[in-house]
Amino acid sequence: SPFRSVIGVRAQQCCCGWLPLHPNSHARTVLDFAFLVVMTYDSVMIPYAIAWEVRLQGWVAAAAWLTTGFWTLDLSLGFASGFFAVGEDSDAVMDFVSIGKHYLRSWF
Repeated sequence: SPFRSVIGVRAQQCCCGWLPLHPNSHARTVLDFAFLVVMTYDSVMIPYAIAWEVRLQGWVAAAAWLTTGFWTLDLSLGFASGFFAVGEDSDAVMDFVSIGKHYLRSWF
């Protein structure tokens, strides 16, 4: 069967087996914490680099590539992370089509 039960939620299973990510999963929590760290770094480093014309060399270049990769990954995983529907019971929506539509309407 293409469906599995995840914390009382029926979810369409992907080829990876671990997607979509449940919004209360450990993996989603780790990614959200990483989001805060990278956002804090970028909010300090980008204005600093622009104001003092810092060249992208050494660790600055490596950090720029890492943060760019992180934001690309975060954007992609937004289409593969479940969400809690507003106005309905507290079950997570784990259907890829519904997730994609919700992500495009809200965060994208």
